Amino acid sequence: MKIEYHAIDTAGELYERFNKRNDVVDYILGEDCEHVKSVGELAVSNNSLKIRIGILSSRDTLPKIIQNGGVAFVGFDCEVDIISLVEPINRYRASSTFFDFIMLENEDVLSIFEIDVFCFDKYGKIRWKYGASDIITDYKVSNGLLNLSFLDSNNKIISVISGVESQNAIGDG
Repeated sequence: MKIEYHAIDTAGELYERFNKRNDVVDYILGEDCEHVKSVGELAVSNNSLKIRIGILSSRDTLPKIIQNGGVAFVGFDCEVDIISLVEPINRYRASSTFFDFIMLENEDVLSIFEIDVFCFDKYGKIRWKYGASDIITDYKVSNGLLNLSFLDSNNKIISVISGVESQNAIGDG
């Protein structure tokens, strides 16, 4: 699978580009965005199929995109979209801003949000979700554990396999 991302100047230009070509399947992510600050087009293809995905974002940051086999993970605003050439797009929304992806050794993908963490298997199916009660300020994976630091509370250690919080929290927040 090949993935390409191109920034576009306006939402109008994105819609115009999508209306001109009928040779590919088109999707728009973020269509419910009220105040668009950035626009882009994501092209996902293999030898026989191509889909184009427009992204309308309420933030000035570019979406983060990682590929895991035949699945692409796209994170922006408060959502992660799982894109496959054989299945429709799966959308997962969080109550907070998307930060980053972490690819694990077992090919699972962690999606880090401001106060949430989602774990997806390599096919884009959700394994577990962790909801924090404070803003995540730092995160790292080590020895199968996700270490989370928070703005105003104690750090937490989460198993990346189960999503269960360890009783051995580290340090002060």
